[in-house]
Amino acid sequence: MSIKSITIIFILVLFIASITQILYAETLVLENGITLSINNERVYFNNNTGYPIIYNNRTLLPIIFVAENLGYNVTWDDRHKIAYLTSLDGYTEVKLAPDSDYIFVNNKGFKIDTKTLIFNGRIHVPVRFLAETLDYEVQWDSETQRININGGD
Repeated sequence: MSIKSITIIFILVLFIASITQILYAETLVLENGITLSINNERVYFNNNTGYPIIYNNRTLLPIIFVAENLGYNVTWDDRHKIAYLTSLDGYTEVKLAPDSDYIFVNNKGFKIDTKTLIFNGRIHVPVRFLAETLDYEVQWDSETQRININGGD
């Protein structure tokens, strides 16, 4: 292969990589202005919990943050790359994997319209789908940028 061919291939690879980064940046937005209330009690995001992101016009929240605030224990199976959420009473188990468009609740699969993502080392899930699947009601107040999750009693 000539140097000219290698140079052209190199430039094409750089071009494709930069286009991919631009497209990805346009669809994934860290959203610090979103607030969250669970059963009318405000919960706060910080550097330890992670922050909401907007991806494909959906709000995704860090799974450990949401799960623990909804009363679920979270464990991570590093071998199989699966997160397990277990209700405190042990009745409900949720399984999900990063970059998946399925969530399993008590071994029943549910297809979601936005894949789970890993962002800043945390799995993020579409909050509405997860909460509603666990029998919570989700409301979005666009004026205040607040997510209200209620129920689950």
